[in-house]
Amino acid sequence: MAGSALSILTDSIANPVRCKRGAAVVRWSTLLCIVMVAPALFAQGAIGHVLDIKGDWYLYRDGAESNKGQKLSRWQDVPPGGVIRIKAPSPDDHISIVDIHLSLLVAKKCAGPNTCYQPIFLPRDLDDSGVTGKLNSIVTGAWNLLWGEPYQQSLYRTRGATPILGEGIAPIENHTVDLRESMQHMHKGKYSLVPYQPQVPEDRRTAAISFDWNPDVGSAISIGDWRPGLYEIGGVDLADRSTPLPTISLRVFLCSSSEYPVTSSSFQKVRTLSEKWAEAADQETIHSFLRAYLAEAARMNTEATKP
Repeated sequence: MAGSALSILTDSIANPVRCKRGAAVVRWSTLLCIVMVAPALFAQGAIGHVLDIKGDWYLYRDGAESNKGQKLSRWQDVPPGGVIRIKAPSPDDHISIVDIHLSLLVAKKCAGPNTCYQPIFLPRDLDDSGVTGKLNSIVTGAWNLLWGEPYQQSLYRTRGATPILGEGIAPIENHTVDLRESMQHMHKGKYSLVPYQPQVPEDRRTAAISFDWNPDVGSAISIGDWRPGLYEIGGVDLADRSTPLPTISLRVFLCSSSEYPVTSSSFQKVRTLSEKWAEAADQETIHSFLRAYLAEAARMNTEATKP
């Protein structure tokens, strides 16, 4: 399997996908061309990751309960052949795990009596007969980002109405961006666009660009000399003043127009797979994963386009 993945990588270097605009673009296209390669290159022994969890769930890596178990946490990776057990389950306890292809592997809820006393046996290998959903290096980076820090937890702790969250990719062309795909469900009104700068003090952050949005018309938004990267869209004022302005947070990766087709296609595949997690995880968890994916895609783009 690793050999076939290597051949895909070699072929993508020799024949970059529709890109002939410099070595930097070729390197980035090569990274995205390996979206569906064998997980053996990237998984580092993991068979999946904990997507959502509540309760005292423990992992026994070699399957022997005599050994001390490791308490599981959200986003943590799990090994092939491991055994998972819960201590003192309650009706609200649950666990869900997605495999390295982003398919749901485990979805256990403890709602009924005795539903969680049986151990969960993780498979030792996965069916690799299909191509769709194979792990890629961007997904690996996204899991590492989520596991390494409490990623954007403050975003979802807004009082009042449930925030409107979204993620997307848009192309930059001639110093403008077309946000129709990312904002197709947004109300008519005024919005702001600003570089996503979580580590920069507020008094040093780049000033936001305000723009008027009409979903029936759409428009190209001028961004001046802003470069490809991760951006945040928020609501400023709705045209319908009778509608309260909700908390809006759209995370968008703005990339060059030449990179957009393959970048957007890869993200759409990942988003389609994540939509199948709806019954095993809440929407906040899914949005966190997609935002981590975009953050890693933007980081890899920056690395690939350095001189």
